[in-house]
Amino acid sequence: MASDLDSYKHYRRQAKIQIHDAYERYLCDIENSIISDSSNFWHFINNRKSRSRIPATMFLDTQRLEDPQVIVDAFGTHFSSVGIIPATMFLDTQRLEDPQAIVDAFGTHFSSVFQPSATFNSNSAASSHIP
Repeated sequence: MASDLDSYKHYRRQAKIQIHDAYERYLCDIENSIISDSSNFWHFINNRKSRSRIPATMFLDTQRLEDPQVIVDAFGTHFSSVGIIPATMFLDTQRLEDPQAIVDAFGTHFSSVFQPSATFNSNSAASSHIP
């Protein structure tokens, strides 16, 4: 017997398929009616332009945010540390001449980078070695 989770996944998948199919039929109907009644097409276009991907309301801790610019700034502040390289990751500029020092800084071994590349034919295109 299927578990509740399996049933949920099955019905969720079926719902997504039906939503996708209905939306495709809707788009076809709009495209087919452009010549006879263009108002449906323009209603669709104007409706798409007026939508925003920014949530209308958002909570940051206990603060309710409703202004789109404030919401965007809150996202920026929240994710500001993503992608920042810690100071410990910077290379010692005195050792930049040593390829092994550069490779060591990124936590791998010189041989694992340069030995496989030695088998490449330098006269052929790079894309010929990509599987």
